[in-house]
Amino acid sequence: MNPNYQEYQPSASLVNIVDTTWHYSNEGRQDQFREMHNFVPHGMVELIIHLNANRVEGFLNGHWMPFPESSLVGIMKGPVIWRMPGQTSLFGIRFKPESFKNLFGISIKTLANTFLEASCFINKDINSFIQHMQQAPDHQTRISLMESYLPKHLLPLQDNGSCFSMALDSIRNTNQIWSVHELSKSVCISERQLQRVFKENLGIGPKSYIRIIRFRKIYQLLHSTTAISSRDIVNNFKYADQAHFVRDFK
Repeated sequence: MNPNYQEYQPSASLVNIVDTTWHYSNEGRQDQFREMHNFVPHGMVELIIHLNANRVEGFLNGHWMPFPESSLVGIMKGPVIWRMPGQTSLFGIRFKPESFKNLFGISIKTLANTFLEASCFINKDINSFIQHMQQAPDHQTRISLMESYLPKHLLPLQDNGSCFSMALDSIRNTNQIWSVHELSKSVCISERQLQRVFKENLGIGPKSYIRIIRFRKIYQLLHSTTAISSRDIVNNFKYADQAHFVRDFK
């Protein structure tokens, strides 16, 4: 079984909306499952589309179950265990959470740590888009379809300057590892207000989101270089000690 994973960066027109698009496929026999794989949290809202009839299975509530044809995945606080049969092909779009409500007119707070069939959550117009994505001959065509569909058929972005958007931008796009106190001061609202804004928009608090993004940054760093020690990570990413760092990753 030979899995293949590729990521594609969004065009300039979608960079404020989409974090990444990706394709994941698995060769081999349809009656064979690849070994279990942990998909780690990344702090984004994700639309995952099966491009053929084969289905990924997730280990949920103590048993394996097939994922829907198209899944909308909320902000996850921990890994999701998947397995894939041969000849499976997936295409995913990772939306920046501050953009999602502006785009689709709905809150993602009920999606925290779970997923739903996309058409049950987003308006039925999404079905036509998913069908076109499945029928597209290649990934470049799918990316072009996405770049055409989002601006034309979804709501325009609003409130880019809101405290919520500013807080998320600070967490993701600065080198600072924020505390909730520091973050609330930087966006000029109280800690209590910040907690409420995150719960209303993401379904999780700012401390949890900071922890997810810190994990993502370290995960990406460890995949890009071997020239860093665990001690450097502890110091640079404000862990109390090495045991705290190890517990966080476990």
